[in-house]
Amino acid sequence: AAEITLTGRARWVAGRRKVLIDKSMGRWRNGPVLAERPLSAAPDRRAVLEAACRDPAARVRRVAADALIAARGAPPDWHAPLVEALDGDPNPGVAGRMRFLARRLEGAEGPAGG
Repeated sequence: AAEITLTGRARWVAGRRKVLIDKSMGRWRNGPVLAERPLSAAPDRRAVLEAACRDPAARVRRVAADALIAARGAPPDWHAPLVEALDGDPNPGVAGRMRFLARRLEGAEGPAGG
């Protein structure tokens, strides 16, 4: 639910299709066919993001970290405490995403040119 709210779109498996693995051997497997649509409601993203950052499940915190990375172009002032809260996360996936975000933000603040 946090991922749907933070990304603003719902995705689901609409069916299956054959995906070719090895043409010479005629091998294939079933792969998912995904469908998606935008949300029709405008949820309070800030409240969902704050709750996701405090969630005990690492998967939810990873979704929150991904949402912070996606919003890095123009981060509002309320993102800073959330970034700090996730910065020392015990989960390596969340901590790695926060290191990535820190590098991107440092690069954006650096001198222009090149």
